[in-house]
Amino acid sequence: MRTQVKLILATLPLTALIWIYADQTGQQKQMIRISVRIDTPPDVVPNVEGHLPDASDTRSVQIEVRGPKAALRNLGAPKGVRGTYFEVAIPAKDDPDPGSTYMVDIWAPIAEELRQRELGLHLRSVVPPSISYTVDRYEEVEVDVVLDAGSLTNELEGSVMVRPKSVKARVLQSDLRALYSGANQPLRVLIEDDLRSRLSDSNPVFHFDVHLGSKWQRINAEFKPDTVQVNGQFKRGYKEEEISLIPLRVLLPGDWPYDQYDIQWVEEADRIQKITVRIPGEVPRVPTAADVIAYVRVDLPHDTSLENGTLQPPGPESSVTPLDVHFVFPDQEFKDVRISSPPRTVKVRITKQTNPAQTPG
Repeated sequence: MRTQVKLILATLPLTALIWIYADQTGQQKQMIRISVRIDTPPDVVPNVEGHLPDASDTRSVQIEVRGPKAALRNLGAPKGVRGTYFEVAIPAKDDPDPGSTYMVDIWAPIAEELRQRELGLHLRSVVPPSISYTVDRYEEVEVDVVLDAGSLTNELEGSVMVRPKSVKARVLQSDLRALYSGANQPLRVLIEDDLRSRLSDSNPVFHFDVHLGSKWQRINAEFKPDTVQVNGQFKRGYKEEEISLIPLRVLLPGDWPYDQYDIQWVEEADRIQKITVRIPGEVPRVPTAADVIAYVRVDLPHDTSLENGTLQPPGPESSVTPLDVHFVFPDQEFKDVRISSPPRTVKVRITKQTNPAQTPG
């Protein structure tokens, strides 16, 4: 028994060596997926047919390799969210023509990549054996910057200055061709919100920077510089005041059927309004709630019709309607007063009644 144990122990190292040799030299085939990328200069953008969702210059291909089992294990596991083992970069055609289609054989570059990895793996098949791609090219054009003050244009003293007056836009040639007279289209920059946030400043002079974003005439663009400086001045002598406790009225059409519909406020607090106004220095006094008329306009329900002089409602018995609030200064004394607070909306409930209606006033 002891002799048998000694024989077994003596043969264990030899058995291990035989197993290791078989593992190193035993040949095996395996299908794996790799990434192939078309390599281009910085100003050229390739678009590979069947490209990956996150990269227009790259697509996934399937290859079959043959080699030692150990070499296949050394490939590791698929990497990243793409699930490919490695990437092969193939240079694009020299000086490619935008819009043209190019076909490239990918067998040789993949075989060379395997050879350089020195794993002893041999390429047996590639699916697909070639890939096609088109290219686009970036171009820089000079674009004039035009500022848009929106509803605050009349609040400005003269014109607003922008520096620099023009910027460089880096865009794709295909996008540029899609624009009508693209090189002459200005970059319109809305500055209304930036101006509104400075209306209450005691100093009428303003300076601020504006980021140009990434759009020009609905196409993607990179701007150099990506910010511009805005300089200007509000009209002198303005001050901001809040007017509160303004009763909200309801304006009804002349043929409103008072005996059939009742109007109620959804929020009772909406019956009283307040606004912020900008008052020129030449206005002799600050307007009060008595100088302002606030109202909402209620129209006949859309689902009604007049038949024989009677309102016939085929729709629901009641409905909630959002209404814009309007503010008016009837006295000419306040004709230059401007409302600077955001627009306001209220909701009313219109209910079909059998008794005479009560309207909020």
